Amino acid sequence: MKTAQTIEEQEARKADGKDGVSSRANTPRVRQKLKQRDANHIAKWRCSPGKAAISPAGLSTGRQRISPAKLKRKSMSNIMIVVRRGYRVFDAALSWLRSPLLLAIRLYWGWQFMQDGWGKLTHLDKVTEFFTSLNLPAPHMTATLVGLVELVGGIFFTLGVASRLTALVLFVNMTMAYLSVPDDRVNFSHIFSKPEDFYGATPYTYWFAALLILILGPGAIAVDTLIRRRMPIEREHAQSLT
Repeated sequence: MKTAQTIEEQEARKADGKDGVSSRANTPRVRQKLKQRDANHIAKWRCSPGKAAISPAGLSTGRQRISPAKLKRKSMSNIMIVVRRGYRVFDAALSWLRSPLLLAIRLYWGWQFMQDGWGKLTHLDKVTEFFTSLNLPAPHMTATLVGLVELVGGIFFTLGVASRLTALVLFVNMTMAYLSVPDDRVNFSHIFSKPEDFYGATPYTYWFAALLILILGPGAIAVDTLIRRRMPIEREHAQSLT
């Protein structure tokens, strides 16, 4: 059995078909009931996280409350995203230049090795005499061997054939050139104490070029890389060089 209060409330709402306060609902108890319901509704929305703020009249303002600290963190996050994207582009551009740089090193210093080797082979008498003054064993044979190493090694170095093995042979050859000549031997010993003597010696640039290719490899523009791309087992390794 319905109470008198409930019957009065239903009659007041049927009069105008709305959930608001009816013009005919003059009963104080009904008005108090509806007012309390609206107040609870507003308090519920105000306390709910992430909801739009509700005005006292029950209307939404359409704006979210964002604290200054949260806004600052969001701005810093956007800046960091832009910086990271810019650095990725910068890194990709420099990575793309890696193979052309290694090719330039191989072409330039490979040609220098070839010239020196050819010069030794075409002037064996003078080279043999010089090696004799350094008290090297079998000077004529040593001069011939060094000339062949530099000539053939320079060709392989330039083309990128057996690149790391070739670079290792040339690196050892230039290390021996450092240690065989008395003045260069002293310069080599100054590698840490007096670096200008070390990198001012004649063998230094050859030595360093061979060391770069020995460690970094020939790059993507080399015969070694073309061969690897034709071999299924080595294809993945060749792609990592590009």
